[in-house]
Amino acid sequence: MGGKQTDSVMPRGVAIHGKSLRITFHYKGQRCRESLGLSPTKSNIKYAAGKLAAINHEIKSGVFSYPAHFPKSERALQFDGRCKRSGIRLNALCDEYKVLKYTDIGHAAQRRYDIAFDQCLRILGPSRLIDAIYPEDIMRLRSELLNTRAASTTNHYMAAMRGFLRFAEQNGYTRNNLADELRPAKKSTSDPAPFTLEEFKRTQAACTHESHRNMITLMVYTGMRPGEVSALAWEDVDLVKKTLTVSRAYSDGQMKNPKTDEIRTIQLSPPAVAALSDQRKFTAMLPALRIKMEELHKKPEDIDIHPVFLPATTCRNNQFNILYRTTSIRVLWQNIVRRSGIRYRTVYQLRHTFACWNLTAHGNIAFIAKQMGHADYSMLIRVYGRWMENESGAENLRIWESLEAMGHDEKAPIAPQEIKKRA
Repeated sequence: MGGKQTDSVMPRGVAIHGKSLRITFHYKGQRCRESLGLSPTKSNIKYAAGKLAAINHEIKSGVFSYPAHFPKSERALQFDGRCKRSGIRLNALCDEYKVLKYTDIGHAAQRRYDIAFDQCLRILGPSRLIDAIYPEDIMRLRSELLNTRAASTTNHYMAAMRGFLRFAEQNGYTRNNLADELRPAKKSTSDPAPFTLEEFKRTQAACTHESHRNMITLMVYTGMRPGEVSALAWEDVDLVKKTLTVSRAYSDGQMKNPKTDEIRTIQLSPPAVAALSDQRKFTAMLPALRIKMEELHKKPEDIDIHPVFLPATTCRNNQFNILYRTTSIRVLWQNIVRRSGIRYRTVYQLRHTFACWNLTAHGNIAFIAKQMGHADYSMLIRVYGRWMENESGAENLRIWESLEAMGHDEKAPIAPQEIKKRA
């Protein structure tokens, strides 16, 4: 034991350190030494032994609180999970986090994060000290989000805040495990609601311009996303090979990479080829547009393209965007559906319709997933599983016809018989 000792025998775990008593105990696998600030008199030594016994009993019982016994100790901060850095405002630390976080996400995602942080900090109080945020505050945040917003929006907000709170925790700004209180909300999963062929024909008939009809026809027969259709250029289309390349998307007023950052080639069906062939007369010969292309970790560059679909060719006044925004396509689709008289579904259901039609026609799952830009076909099975027939006599016949073409016949193979020797 360190320090001087008295002539009397010191209790186990009690020692003199300098001019005061110090006790030693083990907590959470660590040896802890705490000075009591008491001079080594007999009565104080007896008090120290009693305090040590009480601490060991509380540790064994699982009710020991380090800050309750030693509120000024540095170890109290360590074991209580409280922040080691104090005096930092919530909004100031969030701004610091965004500077670091935003290096890995695009501008559109940054705007969505800004909205999430603004809403969450408004509920918590942006000027509050980060070390004054308690689990109950985070629970109230989650409760208010769930009561005032859709589950999908709430989950997006909470995911952004979880990242921020973990950053604060890892760097010693706040208490441990605050992020664990932001459990994702359960979303009500809605199945795809594809259009029947008759319904889609009615939407085609409800289009007031051929270009609009060409656009929705291309979407339903290729499964392209609205932003990908907006960014499609004639440089991406090969009507001779009957293919088109999805190499960019237009979203939130910015040209960027497709959703999965993967360039893909789509094989065009006859209706898609016909729609693009008809669209040539509207936009193929127009001058090129110079668009700024945004790519993550790259300097923006200007590209010259000849867009396939342009608002200028269908707009009745001079107020239009240079390219179709996803909101413009949504409004256009709403008007088409209203005129057609069919049950309303969002424009994204055209993409779902492509998948469902192809699966119902027994299309190759891997091929369909590649056409739609999915990394693999697991999502296709999960989302569109009920459009896949598990048992079908027609499917069995189709498989057998393929086997026959490979040389199989109706005769069952004769197994070789073992020749028995005479005794």
